[in-house]
Amino acid sequence: MEGLSFLSHLKELEEVCIDLDHRSKRSGIEYFNQLTQLRKLSLHRGEKVTDEELQSLSGLKNLTELGLRRFPKLTGKCFDHLVELPDLEVFDLISNGVIGNQGLQNLRNFPKLKELCLGECLNLTDKGMAYIGNCHNLRELGLFGCVRVRGKGIEDLEGLASLELLMMTGCKALRGKYFRALRNFPNLKELHLTHCEKIKDKNLLYLKELPQLRRLTFMASRLNDETLKIIQQLTNLDSLTLADCHQMTTAGLKSLQSMANLNDLRLEGCGHLDGKSLETLERPGLDFSWLPEIESFESDY
Repeated sequence: MEGLSFLSHLKELEEVCIDLDHRSKRSGIEYFNQLTQLRKLSLHRGEKVTDEELQSLSGLKNLTELGLRRFPKLTGKCFDHLVELPDLEVFDLISNGVIGNQGLQNLRNFPKLKELCLGECLNLTDKGMAYIGNCHNLRELGLFGCVRVRGKGIEDLEGLASLELLMMTGCKALRGKYFRALRNFPNLKELHLTHCEKIKDKNLLYLKELPQLRRLTFMASRLNDETLKIIQQLTNLDSLTLADCHQMTTAGLKSLQSMANLNDLRLEGCGHLDGKSLETLERPGLDFSWLPEIESFESDY
């Protein structure tokens, strides 16, 4: 791929974010092996890249962040070809649908991993979560569109005592009854639950067992005033985002006024509410915003 051959003249680069040319006969990924000073590499649209071709990245010994988005040919074996990058701290694998449970066992090859994002891994189930649980230094975990994850696998993440951020988006089979296992994350500060419609109000009560939880994002079409009464009990929250809240009322939202530590409240997709009445929620020290439509949540992650 002549288009990427210029990289051979930029050997001092430390950070690259680029779309691969999916129209070319070759992926061109081999050109990146010459950038030995790279610390962060983010590649998009690698439709032609195979597991074996990732071996060409093995010379990037300084690499700490790697993002591979829209690489549909990658399987769980891709981790085998990246074992010579043991200093990886951030790994972003989005829209790589062939990766399943067994492939994740090779995450053990990255002992310094702090952030992991897995997206549209359609073969990933709860059984694969145990392998993620072996990444004991993990601080941030994102699961996006992993539609076969039901939630029982959260119990197998008990080794992630250092986890501070958990994002679960579009995990449509996720059942909130397994949230009792969240108590295994005593340092969890931020939780995002969006497009997970099987979560029930009572499941949110488990969040009271997270003493460090400060930020909560919850998006569910059945979110209503009863949900708010439970969220009201999460008195340590300082930031709350609620979206797709068509069943909430202004009266229900007023119950949040008792949350003395809350200083950031954001509502999206609440066009049925009257803007004037929502102004009554404002108070000193509270940064309050609301949008009639949903704007902050991207369906393609």
